Amino acid sequence: MTEELDNEPWFGIEQRLRDDIDGHERDALLQRLDAAARAVKRHMDAGATPAEFAELNTIYHGFESASKVVETVWRSSHKL
Repeated sequence: MTEELDNEPWFGIEQRLRDDIDGHERDALLQRLDAAARAVKRHMDAGATPAEFAELNTIYHGFESASKVVETVWRSSHKL
């Protein structure tokens, strides 16, 4: 029973990535995350107070981490 629960997706996005055999969903998510990260980076590069920069940097790294999670979840369901 525990093993069955461990294999169930926790989030809808996880199920969508599992069902995404050709990688289109993965690629679309990665593009959205990349676009958001670039927008945050532009704000950082445009100048910000130290407090704003720290907050933006945290958000930027969050988008980078989210991209890694998307890749990891997709690859775990689609062994290449």
